[in-house]
Amino acid sequence: QPRSRGLGDVYKRQVVAALPLALVLFLLVPRLPPIGLLQGGWGAAAVTGLSDTLDPGSIATLATNGAPAARVTFAAGAPPPVEARQWRVLVHEEFDGARWTLRPEDPSLEFLGWRQVQEGQGALREVWLSEPSPMERVPWGGAGSPSSRQLRPTAQGELVHRGPRGQRRAYAITAGGPQRPWQQERPGPELLALPQGANPRLEALGGRWASGPPLERLQQVEGWMRSQPFRYTRQPGLLPKRAPLDAFLFERQQGFCGHFASATSALLRAAGLPARVVSGYQGGSWVQPVSGPGYLDLRQSDAHAWSEVWIEGMGWVCLLYTSDAADEEDS
Repeated sequence: QPRSRGLGDVYKRQVVAALPLALVLFLLVPRLPPIGLLQGGWGAAAVTGLSDTLDPGSIATLATNGAPAARVTFAAGAPPPVEARQWRVLVHEEFDGARWTLRPEDPSLEFLGWRQVQEGQGALREVWLSEPSPMERVPWGGAGSPSSRQLRPTAQGELVHRGPRGQRRAYAITAGGPQRPWQQERPGPELLALPQGANPRLEALGGRWASGPPLERLQQVEGWMRSQPFRYTRQPGLLPKRAPLDAFLFERQQGFCGHFASATSALLRAAGLPARVVSGYQGGSWVQPVSGPGYLDLRQSDAHAWSEVWIEGMGWVCLLYTSDAADEEDS
C-alpha cells in the first residue's frame, strides 16, 4: 500500500509539471480547425496529410494542405535542429504490391519506459497539442516515455493515445526510460514479405543483391536509387494497376515522397532486408509569441513518408528523402 501511494504521488507530480506548458498551448494558441487527411480513390486528386493506407500510385495530383496538424513546446525552450525535426505517427508494414497498410497493434507488448516514468525517473521533455483526428496514433519524436496512462508506445515506434478521438489532445513526453526501445525490436519474417509477381522487375533487381552483408546490400540499393534520374513532383499522374512500382522505378521515375518510400522499402525487401514505410511529419515552423514560450507549428503540408530498414547490429535505420519544393530537381 505505501508503495502504491508513492507511485500515485509521483504520477501527480509529473502531470502538475506538464500543466504550465499545456496551459500555454491551450490558452495562448487560437482554436484551430480539424485535421484534413489524405483522401482519394483511384484517379482522384489528393491533399498532403496522413492516412492509414499509403497508395501513391492511385494519386495523379497532390495538392498542398496548410491545415494545422500539431504544436509542440519543448522543456529545453528551443526546438531540435532542423535536421532532427522528424515526427513519426504511422508505421506501414503490410504490403500487397501497391499499397502499404498498418499492422494490427499487439496489446500485450509493453516497454520498460512506462514503469520508469511512473517511478519519477524522467524529467519533462516536451508537451504536444495535436489537432482532432479519427486515428489513435499521435505525433512524437520516437524518443522518451509518455507521462500519461492514456499514451502507449508500440513495438513499431508509434504512440497510441487511448483518449477520445475527434478532439484536440494534449500530452507530455518525458526523458525517462529507454529512449528508443522500438529501434531494437527485431522484425518477424512478415517484414520480408513481397507478393510474388506483383512487380517482377523490382523483384529481379533486388534479388541481384540478396546475398552478402546487410549493410552492403543497403548500400547497393541506395546507390542504385541515387544513380537514377528520379524527379520530385506533386503531379506524377497515375501508375498502372499492374506492376505499379515497376512503372515508377523503370519508366516514370517521378513522384512524391510516398512513391520513393514505397519503392525503396519494397526494393529492400527484394534484397532480403526487412523494411517498412513510416509516415509522419518533417520540419515545422518555429513560432515565438510576444509572451509565453515558443512552439513548433506542424502543418499537413509538413506530412512526409520515409523508409526504415532493419540492419543486424544497428537496429532500425531511417532512409529519408526530401520533399521540399526547392528540391524538385533531386529526390
